[in-house]
Amino acid sequence: KFKRKQHQTMARLHFVLSILTFSGILFILACGKKVSEDKPALKFRGDGTFKIVQFTDVHFGENPGEWWGPWQDNMSKRVMGSILDAELPDLVIMTGDMLTGNNIVDNATVYWKMMVSPMESRNITWAVTFGNHHDLASGKGGTRKDLMNYDISFDNSRSMFGPSNIEGVSNYILPILDQRDKVKSQLFIMDSNSKCSQMKNKKDAWPGGRRHDHFNV
Repeated sequence: KFKRKQHQTMARLHFVLSILTFSGILFILACGKKVSEDKPALKFRGDGTFKIVQFTDVHFGENPGEWWGPWQDNMSKRVMGSILDAELPDLVIMTGDMLTGNNIVDNATVYWKMMVSPMESRNITWAVTFGNHHDLASGKGGTRKDLMNYDISFDNSRSMFGPSNIEGVSNYILPILDQRDKVKSQLFIMDSNSKCSQMKNKKDAWPGGRRHDHFNV
């Protein structure tokens, strides 16, 4: 009897988790501003493959005031370009801290343009999510919202705003279609935010700052 009750409890738990997951997907799809829906869809190749390159923590704008800062930015662009030429990906995903906003004043979009230039010059599609350094730029145009608006202005960007009632601007889903234009796979893009009041180490923020809401049922 105990084992039967335990099995029933686990079955109910799995059912609840499935419902919550499905509901979360529907919520993001329904509430997110699908700013990329007027752009060509992501598609698997004819051979059934889809190649993704991930860049993270490149930190453009690390130190604009000293010689090594611009040198490092140029080297980062060269490395990114070399990887893109070697891999020829279908999509690039940039997963946070592509800028060091702490040291950028009034010109965050200049560094953002530098950041996306390796993809833009090769006509490669990309998408971004934000890390804890992105919204630290002072002056004009340096907020998460500003940078997202700027990013989606590029034709090759597939980034989009997520639901306004979920913390962070870059929470969204990217569908990938097969050759018959049916959704074959989905990429879940999550904004890590920049701080969390529930944790002593503010650098290690949980998504949305509500870890119990995300990980407990």
